[in-house]
Amino acid sequence: MDARVKLLVVGYGNTLRRDDGAGVKVVELLEAMHLPGVEIRIVQQLVPELAEAAAASQGIVFVDATAGKSEKPVLAELKPSAASRVFAHASDPGSILALAGLLYGGHPKAWCLAIPAHDFGFGEGLSEATMRDVPFAAGLLRELAVGFV
Repeated sequence: MDARVKLLVVGYGNTLRRDDGAGVKVVELLEAMHLPGVEIRIVQQLVPELAEAAAASQGIVFVDATAGKSEKPVLAELKPSAASRVFAHASDPGSILALAGLLYGGHPKAWCLAIPAHDFGFGEGLSEATMRDVPFAAGLLRELAVGFV
């Protein structure tokens, strides 16, 4: 049996900026399911240090809020960024994957789960519209996790 984490799920966002915390909320719901082979990480932002954990996993899902791209949560396969973006100031999921390959030789299968966000103002708690999408997004993650592990 492979000792690596089967599926790493990274929920990120600022929970003090309303819907920006949607990724965190969705991942907290998944964590409460206690699925075997799934490791949960909750962070405020993506940092290069996540590359080591990504490389040690067989698969990784990045879960975040997104503005104006879709009306429903969307789960999409993800590829590493071009090498020129890897050492850019801001980290993004593709950069984390590229670093995982460059520094650790890890090439996990990867996805992004984007949750539609409507309110990025100061405050805690999600808007009603975003909160309605949270259970659906958690269900997408659960299906992926159960099928993957």
